[in-house]
Amino acid sequence: MAKVQIHPYLKVVSIFLIGFGLGLMLAYFSFPPFYQLSSEEMRLRIISERDYAIKKAIDEGKYNCCVSPVCTMCYLEGNLWNHQKPGECDCVSFIQKGEAPCPQCLRALNRNNN
Repeated sequence: MAKVQIHPYLKVVSIFLIGFGLGLMLAYFSFPPFYQLSSEEMRLRIISERDYAIKKAIDEGKYNCCVSPVCTMCYLEGNLWNHQKPGECDCVSFIQKGEAPCPQCLRALNRNNN
């Protein structure tokens, strides 16, 4: 029986494809698609990603909240306090002008002052 020669290039490609497939499987099982999460896991993931997005908006100078931890109301919807631009917050400038910030910030400020 004749010995079959496998080209070295084919060996490298085969190893790469096997490794890539194993990597995809690991990623899939480590980070399941959103729809496969329980409702509690979904809630926690949404909060985590929302908080990360707000931090990024702060770093970009688009989120100028007057309380800590920052409000989420301005990030999630367009309103008076972000000039109808969801993802931004301008509550600090309202405070500086002597005007009320968004309701969420106002509650936090009142809670801290009592």
